[in-house]
Amino acid sequence: MKPAALLTLCSIAFAVLWTCGMLWSSGTIDLANIVILSACGAFVGVAWY
Repeated sequence: MKPAALLTLCSIAFAVLWTCGMLWSSGTIDLANIVILSACGAFVGVAWY
């Protein structure tokens, strides 16, 4: 596996885990919270990459 592919997979996994953790710790799960934290999770994944 290429190092770039491994980095991409790790950044996606980190973004998903970060988003799920933030949703879990926020307490309330509503549409606005999901949208905002998903956008933040995508940003975190790109920043990790």
